[in-house]
Amino acid sequence: MSKFVIIALFIISTSVAGFYIMPQYQEKKLIEEALQESQKEYIANRKIIGKRLTFIQDLNNNPAAINKIAREKFKFCNPGERVYQFNDEDKFKKNQ
Repeated sequence: MSKFVIIALFIISTSVAGFYIMPQYQEKKLIEEALQESQKEYIANRKIIGKRLTFIQDLNNNPAAINKIAREKFKFCNPGERVYQFNDEDKFKKNQ
């Protein structure tokens, strides 16, 4: 075979191989990017779960935490205390 035929076959085989390999390479890149995004999301979710588990343990073991939630969320008070609620607070914040 002549050098021209060998070079032509090499160029054709390289082009055909590139034609089949490039889509696989692009798909691999997309999968790697999706994996990195999933890992970031996993780490963020683990942090949230850790905070919530700490909060639950605090509620189970610390009566002051339960008292705080009862006061802030449910507007409870201890005997002899009064709870004052200001209904115009939102209007006041808007005017500032």
